[in-house]
Amino acid sequence: MSDGSTRKLSRAELEAELALMSRKVALFNESETFARVGHFEWNATRGCMQSSSQGFAAIFGLAATELQDARTPLAKILPCIHPDDREQYQALYDTPGNGGLDDIEFRIQLDGGEVRNLYQIGLQPIQSSDGDLILPGVVQDISAQTGVDEDYEYQESAALQAEQVSLIGNFIYDEVEDRYIYASPGCARIYGMTEEEYLASVDSVEDDLSDIYEADREQVREQYVKYFNTGEDCHVEFRAYRNDGELLWIRELMIALKMKDGKVTLTRGVLQDITEQKNIELELRAAKNNLEDVVEERTRELANTVTKLKAEIYEREKMAAELEFLANHDPLTGLPSLRLCKDRLQRALAESRRSRQMAVIMFLDLDGFKSINDNYGHEYGDSVLRTTADRIKAEIRETDTVARIGGDEFLVILADIPDLSIIERVASNLIQQISQPIVIDGNEVAVGTSIGISIYPDDASDADALIRIADKAMYVVKSGVKNNFGFVRSSRLN
Repeated sequence: MSDGSTRKLSRAELEAELALMSRKVALFNESETFARVGHFEWNATRGCMQSSSQGFAAIFGLAATELQDARTPLAKILPCIHPDDREQYQALYDTPGNGGLDDIEFRIQLDGGEVRNLYQIGLQPIQSSDGDLILPGVVQDISAQTGVDEDYEYQESAALQAEQVSLIGNFIYDEVEDRYIYASPGCARIYGMTEEEYLASVDSVEDDLSDIYEADREQVREQYVKYFNTGEDCHVEFRAYRNDGELLWIRELMIALKMKDGKVTLTRGVLQDITEQKNIELELRAAKNNLEDVVEERTRELANTVTKLKAEIYEREKMAAELEFLANHDPLTGLPSLRLCKDRLQRALAESRRSRQMAVIMFLDLDGFKSINDNYGHEYGDSVLRTTADRIKAEIRETDTVARIGGDEFLVILADIPDLSIIERVASNLIQQISQPIVIDGNEVAVGTSIGISIYPDDASDADALIRIADKAMYVVKSGVKNNFGFVRSSRLN
């Protein structure tokens, strides 16, 4: 009895809500299915990978961050290519045409020796805002395409068996011509007909309604009219006569596949024989008077399902935010990646233009780091990198930037520097602090650093050029007196 409180759901309404929720969950899960497809953009002007998707990296057995953080992503990919196909794959990028990358089939060989077949398609080239020629492409793992026909036949057979067990049939109906385009064997089975008899049994909507139990006919007609005129999904239950005269319960779902002038022209439908379920409901209703308790329990279950789904969505959104962070930061040190560093450098250059002061790029490469990895292992190397990152951050201002751009390479950006002596002092302090011993598990290790320096506006005015100049200066230092710093425009090392 109603007392003004929230109305309890009927059993039919509850089942409809549960069915709708199941569809949404299924669609959500389906959207997360791994498709073994990835896309990328190759910068033909600069000879480098412009961008690549997470799926692209995964096909080659790599993490997306490995390609994003690598200075030469193609060098990460080539070792994965099968030795017999590597030269052909390399040539594709050495001499790309203005018409785009050629389509190619090739193999990769993953860790453990597994060989998989890939198909890469070159898409229409595009021109970037910087004037670079960008060649996009899509790569797909086609290893599983063999035996597709057999798999399809198996799945079709399994679907027909599932229809038979669950008393379900599906159909496609042309609403304009009032005829079935397709009806599965399950539909004919429900009505006790052959497939040919079932397909020939309906010449109009009225003909379809004539098999429905008279007491249910009008409400079904109303549901059909509403569906035809709105295209909204139609859920309806009714009694109908089998070909042998037996009365059965049918549950029907109709979804609009095509609409024209606001009306449905093509329908996909599902029929289910729910006679046994309805009989059970009647028996339960006659034997018990606690259906409301059951409905309340089902409602609580539905609420719990919704709560769990919301929690899952929250976790996925949280994961997406973490992935966004990882796309712009080094996962080991937490420092900005080269991608984010370039954005910071552009801002620093803009600020220096306004203030008419210097902006400074310091390219740091650790001396002696490889021997630590070789002698103690990568865990020691990782500890050295984290400690070095902390020491660099401690020596620069909060407004400055330090980024890890490679294995043992770091980039420091200093903005609004009025005097050359400040640059030299910061570089000296960095060398002194980085060179301090590091104690790991009771073992004392030490590294040095070679620093190349470029200055805006003296050396260059754009970000990429400043980084290249600083890199060149670092190699000059490293080839001479290591654990030192120098400027590329000076033959003298400090």
